[in-house]
Amino acid sequence: LFISHYLVSFLISITAFWIEQSSSLSHLKWMLAGIMGGAWFPLYFLPSTFVNIAKFTPFYYWYNFPIQLITGALNTSEIIQSFIAIIVWIILLVLINNFLWQKGIRYYSASGN
Repeated sequence: LFISHYLVSFLISITAFWIEQSSSLSHLKWMLAGIMGGAWFPLYFLPSTFVNIAKFTPFYYWYNFPIQLITGALNTSEIIQSFIAIIVWIILLVLINNFLWQKGIRYYSASGN
């Protein structure tokens, strides 16, 4: 879970190659994690459609999944599906980060002594 959080943060950091202020993207990540991850309020208060959409984001697995895992609210198949989703997100984020890093390195130029 920490790895996916790091990779999303790194993805936002990579945008600094192209934009000067990436802090707004950090705030967007914070808001999405709070809403889609259930950090601000439990997701079971929301419609099931919203929860199903949240499960397609990495944010869901940062907060809501660990809480449900600890409280025993998940069955074995849901736990396995969640771990598969986490692994898929990690692989996708690594691929996207590597691609953008290579693009950013080519774009970057510095000057000075």
